[in-house]
Amino acid sequence: MSLTEQMLTAFVVLAFACVGLWFGLSGVIEGMVDIPSRQASSKILRDESPAAFWISVGIWLAVGLGLLWVAMAIVRNVLKAIFR
Repeated sequence: MSLTEQMLTAFVVLAFACVGLWFGLSGVIEGMVDIPSRQASSKILRDESPAAFWISVGIWLAVGLGLLWVAMAIVRNVLKAIFR
C-alpha cells in the first residue's frame, strides 16, 4: 500500500472514531444513547435503565478509542516511512 493510501485509510478510520466518540460523549451529556439495529434504532435512557445505558456508552467509547488508536498507529507507520 502506498503512503497516500495509508493516509487515506487513516483519515477514514479517524472519521469512524469520531463518530464513536461523538455517540458516547453526547450520550453522557444528554442522558440518552442511540443503539442502531437492523429494524430501527433504539434509545436507551439513563434514568430508565442505568446499567444498559452505561454499557452502551462504554461500547461507543471503546469503539471510538480503539479506532483512534488504529488511526494513530497507521499515521505513525507512515511518518516512520517518510522520515527514514
